[in-house]
Amino acid sequence: MYFIIMNTDKPGQEALRQATRRAQHDYLEGFRDKIKIAGPTVTEKSGVSTGSLIVFEADTFAQAEAFAGNDPYVKAGLFESRVIKAWNWIVGHPES
Repeated sequence: MYFIIMNTDKPGQEALRQATRRAQHDYLEGFRDKIKIAGPTVTEKSGVSTGSLIVFEADTFAQAEAFAGNDPYVKAGLFESRVIKAWNWIVGHPES
């Protein structure tokens, strides 16, 4: 099963994001087999990061929630909000 994890940064926290980026990338690397797509959301004009989107494969919502909750950005207090939803991957799925 796939889950969408959508995080929104607290305003004005670009320095915190930059300071935590290496730890976050290292964390994601440990889940390379479970992460299908990942990257920051950005502003249209300046490309400044505003949050992130991750498509994560897990057996249960609890597993996806645990993965999201241990993200170094979460632990650093970067995010204002997080949404996790089960997702049915139809178009563009590599196995379709």
